[in-house]
Amino acid sequence: MQAPAATAVPGDREETTTLARQLCRRVLSAAKTVDDQARITSVSRWDTDNSTLLRINTELGSPMQLAQRLRDVFPLAKVSLTENVVEGTTEAQILVPSDDEQRELARALAEDVPVARRVRAAVRGLAVAALVAFCVLVTANALTR
Repeated sequence: MQAPAATAVPGDREETTTLARQLCRRVLSAAKTVDDQARITSVSRWDTDNSTLLRINTELGSPMQLAQRLRDVFPLAKVSLTENVVEGTTEAQILVPSDDEQRELARALAEDVPVARRVRAAVRGLAVAALVAFCVLVTANALTR
């Protein structure tokens, strides 16, 4: 098993910070824009696909507002609401996919942008035009000999 990746974070008391800790810090800072008393209630790593699952509880803010904020800040993550039966609260839950899955999701989102579709169509059109021009030049060159 690989050791968790760690990088230095300016202003951090520790010399290195794991990627999970960085993720928790980013999620918590996004949650605090909705509720200053928001807290992360659990962090889980899914070994099957290397995803990270975080649950965030809000005291003052609405879980719906928190979920929307997390969707805005983390567009590649899956955000949902879960009921905590033990505490009787509703928590926001965010599943951050692995790096490979994030790359695939980002590529799929980028392909769906209308500008990207137009560019792809233009490139295909230019490729067909270039092929036709090449065939015309080869035919014209063969006929002149």
